[in-house]
Amino acid sequence: MTIVHPVCSAVSTFRFFSQLPRVPFVFLSPFSRLSHFHHRRMSSQRPLEPQIFPSTGFELIDPSVLLEEETIPNYMPQRFYPVRIGQIFNQQYQVVGKLGYGASSTVWLCRDLVGHDYVTLKIYTNSSRTQRELPIYKHLEKVQSNHAGRQCLRFLLDSFEVTGPDGVHICLIHQPLGMSLYELKMRARGKVFSKDVLRPAIRQLLAAVDYLHKEAHIIHTGRSLGSDETTSQLTALRSTTKQCSHGNR
Repeated sequence: MTIVHPVCSAVSTFRFFSQLPRVPFVFLSPFSRLSHFHHRRMSSQRPLEPQIFPSTGFELIDPSVLLEEETIPNYMPQRFYPVRIGQIFNQQYQVVGKLGYGASSTVWLCRDLVGHDYVTLKIYTNSSRTQRELPIYKHLEKVQSNHAGRQCLRFLLDSFEVTGPDGVHICLIHQPLGMSLYELKMRARGKVFSKDVLRPAIRQLLAAVDYLHKEAHIIHTGRSLGSDETTSQLTALRSTTKQCSHGNR
């Protein structure tokens, strides 16, 4: 996996490419359900020692070359938190690689030094203090229901705020996900899904949406093959999610 080290941001003086080993992910079939991911897992073992990453021996990238979020229209570097590989957040989560980016956030793979596991860290821009995702996750945690669709959601593991050079950023911790359904389709024979894959995936997706609508009273829009990950749980929310008042569907 090729990532930028440190993070590509116009405020960074140096930018490098680094080759980091892939973290092994277990592919979970759509039939699988792991409800223990609903709540943050704490380990009784001693915290892991932070990993030391090399700081030399990388190819230097010219600062004029735009990468990733820098290519987004109206990109402003002061809005993004300048993450660095090896950095530890909230005294627990050490960044080991970059997973993705968007107009309002970047996503990173981290080692949970306390929980002895891998997690994803989503860092919002400092202009996203009014984003809807965190309040809706907190709302979902309070919903008491035995609806089968609840098992198909990826719940929030942790959240906190971090102060950057130009403001405060909201941070969300999640379980890592595998490839999207689109990526899985492109790897399949003939680039089509078999019925054995498609049927349970659709069943899970509909169960999750039904739970959000009927039990949590949340409207979820914008589903696509690219936004549904092949894991035992579907992503609960995206930036397009809107929370309705109780009783309105």
